[in-house]
Amino acid sequence: MFRDAANKFKIDQCFKEAGDSFIRAAECAIKADEKNEANQHFWEAAKAYKQTNPDLAVEAYQRAVNGLLESGRFRQAADRMKEIASIYLNELADLTLALESYEKAAQWYEQEDAKATASACYKDVADIAAQLEQYKRAISNYDKVIKQSLESPLTRFSVKEYFFKAGLCWLAAGDLVDAGRAIATFAEMDPSFMQTREHKFLSGAIDAIEQGDQEQYTGLVSVLDIVSLYYPAGYKCLHIDKNDYYGDNWATLPITELDSSTIKINNLKNPNKFLISRHPSVILTERGKPNQLDTILKSSVFNYLSFKLVDSLIHYNDGEFTQIPKSKQEVFKSTISLKDKRMLMKLLQWIASREFLKEENMKLSEYKPEIPISLFYSLIYSFGMAINLDEDTHSAFNRMSTFMNGHGVYGPSCFLYSQYGGVGDIIQGYCRSSAVHGSTFILNHALESLEKCDSEYSVRLHNFEETFTVKKVISNAKNLYLNQPSRVINKIGRAVMVLNMPPNVDPLPESPILGYPPMAFGIRNAVHVHWQSSTSGVCPPGYYIVYFAATLSDNEEATLDELFEGYINSLTTSREDIEFLMVYVEEEREIDVKTDVELIKQEPTTFAPFVEPSEKAVEEASRVFELLTKREATEISYSLSTMSEEDKVNNVPVILHSISSQHAIPEEMYMIPSNWKRYQLSQLINSLLENSKAIPFDFFVGEDGTGGKLSSVLSEISNGEETLHLSYIPSILPPKHLSTYLHDDWISSVSIRSHSDAKFLTGSYDGLASIWNSRNEKIYELAGHNGPVLDLSWVGDKAVTAGQDSTLKLWDIPESGKPSQLLAYTGHKNAVSSVRSAKPLTEGEPWTVLSADWDGLVCLWDTHIPSSHEVEIEDEEPSTKKRKKTKTVDVLRKAPLHQLRGHTGSVNGVAFSKSDPTVGYTGGADHSLKSWDLGVGLENDTRVGSSVIRCLDSLVAPSTIVSGHVDRSIALWDMRASSNISQKLLGHTSIVEAIHAHPTSPNHFASAGMDGNIKLWDIRSPKQSLFTVVRKPSNGKKENEKKILGLVWDSQILASGGEDCALQLHEASA
Repeated sequence: MFRDAANKFKIDQCFKEAGDSFIRAAECAIKADEKNEANQHFWEAAKAYKQTNPDLAVEAYQRAVNGLLESGRFRQAADRMKEIASIYLNELADLTLALESYEKAAQWYEQEDAKATASACYKDVADIAAQLEQYKRAISNYDKVIKQSLESPLTRFSVKEYFFKAGLCWLAAGDLVDAGRAIATFAEMDPSFMQTREHKFLSGAIDAIEQGDQEQYTGLVSVLDIVSLYYPAGYKCLHIDKNDYYGDNWATLPITELDSSTIKINNLKNPNKFLISRHPSVILTERGKPNQLDTILKSSVFNYLSFKLVDSLIHYNDGEFTQIPKSKQEVFKSTISLKDKRMLMKLLQWIASREFLKEENMKLSEYKPEIPISLFYSLIYSFGMAINLDEDTHSAFNRMSTFMNGHGVYGPSCFLYSQYGGVGDIIQGYCRSSAVHGSTFILNHALESLEKCDSEYSVRLHNFEETFTVKKVISNAKNLYLNQPSRVINKIGRAVMVLNMPPNVDPLPESPILGYPPMAFGIRNAVHVHWQSSTSGVCPPGYYIVYFAATLSDNEEATLDELFEGYINSLTTSREDIEFLMVYVEEEREIDVKTDVELIKQEPTTFAPFVEPSEKAVEEASRVFELLTKREATEISYSLSTMSEEDKVNNVPVILHSISSQHAIPEEMYMIPSNWKRYQLSQLINSLLENSKAIPFDFFVGEDGTGGKLSSVLSEISNGEETLHLSYIPSILPPKHLSTYLHDDWISSVSIRSHSDAKFLTGSYDGLASIWNSRNEKIYELAGHNGPVLDLSWVGDKAVTAGQDSTLKLWDIPESGKPSQLLAYTGHKNAVSSVRSAKPLTEGEPWTVLSADWDGLVCLWDTHIPSSHEVEIEDEEPSTKKRKKTKTVDVLRKAPLHQLRGHTGSVNGVAFSKSDPTVGYTGGADHSLKSWDLGVGLENDTRVGSSVIRCLDSLVAPSTIVSGHVDRSIALWDMRASSNISQKLLGHTSIVEAIHAHPTSPNHFASAGMDGNIKLWDIRSPKQSLFTVVRKPSNGKKENEKKILGLVWDSQILASGGEDCALQLHEASA
């Protein structure tokens, strides 16, 4: 019976009551000697409590643990203890108890021989111990993780992360001798560690600490040309781009934005749905060497990308397509003779080990292979990427060796490419990552001049007034010296086609690279073609984008049309199947300059036009990357679910629901790959809406978004069988600092009046209220209080101010002319702590004002101007002391419409319902939240929280209140539900002093506190804030002077003020 009641409470989202009922069910089971059932009920109780009360959840989990230990079920007990640790870490912020809990869980897992899970817990113990500065304890636990990781080939890859963290702990412990010994030991455990950046960093750090060298670098990435060098996570850069879009010439663009002069055919009905990269490339990887993907994984750009495998290499000869065997298994499955198979394996092993370097280097045309010459040619023109037989054997075999040593690292091929735009998507991913981390982008301006002054550079842009000074410049020579003489060193003939038919290959691969030998289409060099299907996210189903590239010899540009005719004929198709064709020639130029600028040396692309950049360029880019950062970005663990033929991606049935009607798509079922994340889903919606400019979206589980925010791949929340409902809404961009308005004293409160020229109203502890315009100009001061102004609010074209002197004043604020006091609201006997205003439902009616004081009295007023005083002067005679400070002004005194009593302590926050100004809410020191019927002046409802309420506001969502508390928590209240607090939000480390709901979004609000942090929240994803806004330090203020006391979020502007005497404005939309 108790279990049934608990489940009903869960359905009604009464989680506290559900947890209580499960506890009762567990206690009944114990009495009946049903221990296993009792343990299950304690677990269910803990999961229910976890929604609202982490402390009760811990108690319930602990009772489940005790029962499991008594039954000898240590593995299950470890699972529950791990949940306890997670609550201590993420909900209660108690690192010490979290550490102890993870340690117990790890020991129990170890007893049950669950080594991998035990190792994961020991890693958590080590990470937390490092945060607590218990470095020796952290080192001891990292050693356990390292030992376990080295025992398995699946985990060995990540061991350098633990080497690195343990090394950092040795450095933090201050023992350089032991740190050096530890690093040497790590290198003995895994010799490859010595070649890593982690090893170089730790060794360099020891030297730097011993020598006291703390040199720092800042950089200017002038133009985005080498993808491996792009923005490393957390590094502040200035990006300059001569185009009006991100990514320079590498950008991936819709067909409508391409250079029309190169387009020969365009029969597409919806060209915006096709994404074209003008510099198509794949990523070539090799074990043990720095490569492009390694750099991508070490920067936060990986969060914005997903990759696919080039699943087939195909060779064309005499009208036939042949798939090239890529592994030992494929060689022996092929149809060639047994003798040729053996000789082929011998040749491949010889090339993979680079034994060929011991032999004489010669032209490929002179080399005499022991395998059939046709088979040899298919190898060198496919994954050997040779352009003709004049190439030397060392160069071609070296590329084949690179292929074979990269094969299997990320799947059954060494070629990867980024979905949704290839290399252009990688470039723009770096731009997105850079922008999120605070970098500045200047578009549509080219570099005009670069002058060195002492140790810095002065940078000037064309048609840009501001001059920039930077400490370091990194660029390609061609971007710094646009007008210098240059010579062409290489030409690549390129074409992009959109076809409505697949390649004539059986079985049909998703994304093959096809190699054509020299003279196949009448030109001297080999031709390489990369097909991309709709699974790449670059075109709708039924279409294919084909990238064509060939290194041109002299005077071959005129034969390009003939070349494409031959290619079309090889596909056994006609021009009617070509929906789009773009033909162009790419030139590589060399500029001879002498400069002290750090130049990126890009090797000429004399082979493999799809494999960029060359090995030397990658090594150079990696070196500069390391030079710039002087530190290591956290390596991101990753998995590529499309990399293996044995592990194909399943499709998930999904229905997408738009929370905003503006971005609605048909609510139909879509079969979506299970490894898709937010970015891919956003691309899908933009494609369906045919948006010319992509809009990022956030996704939430459930039709109404109540199931939490989608933060991982779809497979994490779907079993692949049941239809998954996701709701979506445009993402919020990170807040951006706009300006700072300095005051003479602490700022207690802020209000914004939004018109064409916004007005900012601030209250200060010097007794003044100030009005500012958007140009950082103080227009007026409202002087009338004999003490701090505690709160204020715009009231249409008027303003109301509340003071510690127990007065509440209404002011007239004309567009031109001096403000004047209209009314003295008379009724409060103690400091007026909070005030808010509400617009009338009927045009022409007066506004209403709600105020509260330290005595617990709440008053309702309106802005109607009476003909005479409504309160006699003797009723509110000020003290003699106050009369000395204030000049007597004959202002009409107005009585309250209602005086609302019910609180037993000071009232700290008031709010009107966003939809009904006859409903008000108040909260205060007695822990209670009260709802009032302001029409009749009676209390509707009372809810009780866990601590003192310091502030509150109502959301646009019906009957939803958010409040900030002394215990650092934020509470969500659903006044329609029978329970008290519906949800607790944690994130602040001190008292939450200010709350303000977004004026139009039903789900967003901002909070600020004594910890100096402003946080933006979405109630659909309450486990953590969307963003934490960092206020800029004010001049002359100490670091600990950071308390925020006033906050307002007015559609596009987030304004805050506090102890640092500064009003700061941030751009923030929802």
